[in-house]
Amino acid sequence: MSSESETTIAKIWIRINNGKDIERDEEYVGGRYLKMKKLLLFLCSVMLVLSTAGMAGATTYNFIPNPIDGLSWLDHSYWYTWGIDQAIPEDETIQSATLSIDNLKYWADSGYNDLWVDLLHSAHEGVIRETGSDSGDHFAGLGSIELLHFVNLTTAPQDVSREFTDLEIASLTGYASDGNFGFSFDPDCHFDTTGVSFTVNTSSCPPVPEPATMLLLGCGLAGLGFVRKKRS
Repeated sequence: MSSESETTIAKIWIRINNGKDIERDEEYVGGRYLKMKKLLLFLCSVMLVLSTAGMAGATTYNFIPNPIDGLSWLDHSYWYTWGIDQAIPEDETIQSATLSIDNLKYWADSGYNDLWVDLLHSAHEGVIRETGSDSGDHFAGLGSIELLHFVNLTTAPQDVSREFTDLEIASLTGYASDGNFGFSFDPDCHFDTTGVSFTVNTSSCPPVPEPATMLLLGCGLAGLGFVRKKRS
């Protein structure tokens, strides 16, 4: 028998239906308690790791034109593209996307005007300006998705925030899969802005626990059951 510091004898009195008292001595070795405590601590640690690994993360991507003032003056004699080189990691899913235009306004007090803004499958990185004064959306029918069409803007500046629909998010996901996508700006007259930006919010998929981790957890639970069975 172990020393008094390691062993405790507990007498349990059990009253059964016939009214008799049965005295049963059970020996609890301190070492067993210690092993059980360590096992439980180990299992709790494993569960904590698994629960942490299963938590989804969130990432926000903010994009601005390069050069930053490349879209501040939109001239009728040109059309513009803004290409973005950014691959969305495979374990991330786009949840929302917003195109913002700050202080957009028409340059004159009156006159008919149009401005088209499209999402492009691909575009050269940065802001590119090319000569093109034809009427209408130059990029229509070229695999683009029309996001905005302004008609007869005034000189009063306005902030524009265009949130993507689910279908547009699906298209953006496909466009960005090769690490490049962009926007087009085709003005039929002249427009001012003080800034353009694009924001994408993603969530990461929780990783699936590896088989070895699950096996380890299973062995721990089996060991816990074995110890309890041995005690009984």
